[in-house]
Amino acid sequence: IALLTPRRAAPVSAIFAVENDGDLDDTYLLSGGRSSGLFAASYTHAVDGNIIAAMQAGTYSTGIVGPGISPHLVNVQVIPNKKKLILKKRVKGKLVTTYLKKTFNLPLSARSGTNPLAADTVTIQVKTQ
Repeated sequence: IALLTPRRAAPVSAIFAVENDGDLDDTYLLSGGRSSGLFAASYTHAVDGNIIAAMQAGTYSTGIVGPGISPHLVNVQVIPNKKKLILKKRVKGKLVTTYLKKTFNLPLSARSGTNPLAADTVTIQVKTQ
């Protein structure tokens, strides 16, 4: 689990890196979790651009990744919904802002194209404070 803790419900980012530790070229199918009412998840790739739909469907392919070649990188961004996570109220004439403490778990997985039993999963956990 990778833990990200944004201050003041700010967006956070992480890099999902997929590399080939085997001896032969391989492709990988990647998948990522969906957004919730409190958090929006987005996925982008430097060449492919916006890959949100493919990641959420589990159909995003890395293309061929050779052994020892630079990993395939996916930028993962989680954006907290400030309208739902921030409460503002007046206390003794002063406006007081309170940030709700919520947790969002975003699973990410990679599955080998040549060996479907070879897979790995990681979870990005975002906790607002």
